[in-house]
Amino acid sequence: MAPPATIRPPRPQDGPVLERLGLAGERVVLVLEDGPDGVRAATAVRPARVELVGGQDLYLYAAAATGLLPEEADRLLSATYAALDAEHEPGRDGEPIGLCLLIADRAEMRRRPQAQWEDPPMLYVGYLGDRRQVRVAYFEGALLRPPVTT
Repeated sequence: MAPPATIRPPRPQDGPVLERLGLAGERVVLVLEDGPDGVRAATAVRPARVELVGGQDLYLYAAAATGLLPEEADRLLSATYAALDAEHEPGRDGEPIGLCLLIADRAEMRRRPQAQWEDPPMLYVGYLGDRRQVRVAYFEGALLRPPVTT
């Protein structure tokens, strides 16, 4: 049996693969690498104000991959959350306070139907108008700001 793929921060030489995965110019957090196959997946985030949770600033999660197994996708999501949580400084103005996952795939929703996942600690918060499920994992010590009213 092959050893599990390695999850690591991106390196400058990963640029061509990240471009092929459609992540050129994105804030890439981690890559998944198999020895002989090289980088097969990467995660990226971008800050966004999420109205469904009172306009909180969160990182929107994106993963790009070739041939990723569900268990590998779970490991990447968990490792990305842990990496971002480790760099989070509670109370720093304007910094996203958690990770937001948008799920469009109905099979994925059925695979993990729990309201709260353990790793990462993603909570179900609702659906968008386009029927994507929204899950949020707040970082340790995250401070909510009052909702923005217009």
